[in-house]
Amino acid sequence: MSNKDVYENLKQSLKSDEKDFLDDILREKRLDEERAIIEGINHDVDHLAAVNFCCNFFIPTFHISKETGYTIVLIEPLYKMGIKSFDLAIFRKDNGSLILIECKAAISQISKEVDEVTKAIKEVINNKSILEQTIGNKITLIEFVLCVPHLAAQEVCNEIYEKAAPIITWGFSKLEGTMQLIFKNDLESEMKQGRVHLDSNLRQLLLKGVKSEIGAIYTYPILPSSNRYTTLIYIIQCLFIMWRGLEQNRGKLGYVNIFGILSQALTNKTAMDDSEIHDLTDSLINLGKRKEVFEDQTPQINEVDKKIFRLTVNIRSAYMCEEQVRNKYVKKNALEKAYNESVLRFQEKRGLKTLQSFLS
Repeated sequence: MSNKDVYENLKQSLKSDEKDFLDDILREKRLDEERAIIEGINHDVDHLAAVNFCCNFFIPTFHISKETGYTIVLIEPLYKMGIKSFDLAIFRKDNGSLILIECKAAISQISKEVDEVTKAIKEVINNKSILEQTIGNKITLIEFVLCVPHLAAQEVCNEIYEKAAPIITWGFSKLEGTMQLIFKNDLESEMKQGRVHLDSNLRQLLLKGVKSEIGAIYTYPILPSSNRYTTLIYIIQCLFIMWRGLEQNRGKLGYVNIFGILSQALTNKTAMDDSEIHDLTDSLINLGKRKEVFEDQTPQINEVDKKIFRLTVNIRSAYMCEEQVRNKYVKKNALEKAYNESVLRFQEKRGLKTLQSFLS
């Protein structure tokens, strides 16, 4: 039984004034859920921007990469281990030095964030061999970085020092296009404690501060952990490029289109393999159908990889299409959650302890 069915069954059993009360709860919960979903989407967008800003410093042939030998090798390198921390892996192949970087677009609970990174470091050390297999190289040294907005960097650095955590602090400013190494105590002492880079070239460059050569360009448009809405919008943006100049098949898409877009964005850039990208493709198609963004044009075909779908939103304007998808995604997700929350809240108000007490 769906959340909506439970809600409607409850409503049918109520008196008129109780029905109004239940509807009031639903409206309140729906608005709360919409705000939470929008906040989650915005957080994901900001995080993706921070990850791209940071990784762009280490694109091969760019200044800092040429000077130090460190280049970006993977995004979310610990994905297969189920470890959420660390967005980027940069690697110096000639000496096997790896730097794992956790990026934060904003940071409010500094102590909690430092503790989470510290916990992840222990997991990485315990699973070093898996990381070597993922990267395809022997690792001789691992350093860990917490990259945060410059205004918060010194406070983060101080917290890391107080907790004696082996974490290096980078402060970045997207406005100025810069990134800098921040440390608290004696340089030699902090190097021994894992809070300053051992590589002298990298250390000196970051102590002076480095300026981005390409700014806010998105080298990686999606991450394996990206909010499904973010990934869905990226797919639609790619489809609009594919449809450019077309009329007959404009607005139509198939499994192969979505899988191809995801493969191009994630293969060899992440630890995801083909089977995981197929799973993600299935998940996004199901999401598009549930949110009524994709309409099945081939109901007679059972194999999802052979089906043809049609976008149910504006296909003439990419901007309008994204706005309509966002509206559908937010409202439908919020309503699904609000049905459940409303029933639970009504039960609390009326003294029903559990859902089972209502159903029975």
